[in-house]
Amino acid sequence: MPVICVCFSSVQKFDPRETKWGILRHCYYLFKNLPARSADYIQITGSEIFPKKFCAIRWLENVEVAERAMKILLHLKKFVKEVSVSCVSFDMVKSSLVDNLLEVKLTLLYSLASELELFLTIFQRKVTMVPFLCDSLEDILLALVEKICEIRGTAELEGEAK
Repeated sequence: MPVICVCFSSVQKFDPRETKWGILRHCYYLFKNLPARSADYIQITGSEIFPKKFCAIRWLENVEVAERAMKILLHLKKFVKEVSVSCVSFDMVKSSLVDNLLEVKLTLLYSLASELELFLTIFQRKVTMVPFLCDSLEDILLALVEKICEIRGTAELEGEAK
């Protein structure tokens, strides 16, 4: 059981630079404290919705970040086409937007983070929740496997788990 907890903890602490998830962090910093660039974004895209701050170690806060990124993805593409800025955040966002699967990746991140949000909320308490950990981990792992594997394969796993 402790191994699984360590795995969940380690998954949350991934480095966005190594996993190509830097777009979430750089989208935020592209507009942070830059009113002129924000005004250009609003003028070009017609949207006043901006990215939220990404936290690489706290999934509870990243559900809204992923959701917001999915909402503004088309606006970001339009903004990057129209404007040329020389900064690291802009270059990172521009190179990430070339990925044809970016929307799918953001949707997967949103889905996984939403699935884990309830689990993390329940077990991040001062009260001892260890007696309920095994059943909850089994449920969450089977739910995650169902998202990735075929239904036929998950039915076999459920039989083996019991």
